[in-house]
Amino acid sequence: MSKSDNGKIDVTIVNSIVLGNCWGITDRRVRQLREEGIISEVSRGKYDLIECTRRYCAYLRELANASNNDGKEVKLNYDTEHALLEKAKREKAELQLRVMKGELHLGTDVEEVMTDMITKAKMKLLALPAKAADLVIGRKDINTIENILQKLIEEALNELADYTPELFEHEQALVSDVSEDDEDE
Repeated sequence: MSKSDNGKIDVTIVNSIVLGNCWGITDRRVRQLREEGIISEVSRGKYDLIECTRRYCAYLRELANASNNDGKEVKLNYDTEHALLEKAKREKAELQLRVMKGELHLGTDVEEVMTDMITKAKMKLLALPAKAADLVIGRKDINTIENILQKLIEEALNELADYTPELFEHEQALVSDVSEDDEDE
């Protein structure tokens, strides 16, 4: 670039790759900005570096002001959105893998199994007095009575200790979603 006799800077014409490199964006994003009317071409695939830079800076200022003043959402660029999508896909795949390995269970399965286990333990504990009465009636030795009651209580509480991962197995609807999503791509 050089100054002309009238003090203005001469026009510097660049392509979308150079323009993108100057701004730290991809050449595809430069073309998107052209399609959105934010910048314009001098001729096919050629851009005035200074004019486009002024317009791009004005565009960025508008975005910053709109998000800070009005509470409006800033239009996110494609790269940011794509990165967020890929992160979400990765997290979903990691969760599905943990489900397949039996390390992670669906909340509905956990609720169902735990409700069943607690209900069974509750029923055994509520039946304990009637069962114990028959076994301790007529006993005078306190140690014998304590041992009988201890055994009955442990039997009831063992209902809660009977955890196995198989109790939480599900139809694996979550896992089957992965293969359907991957086929779409």
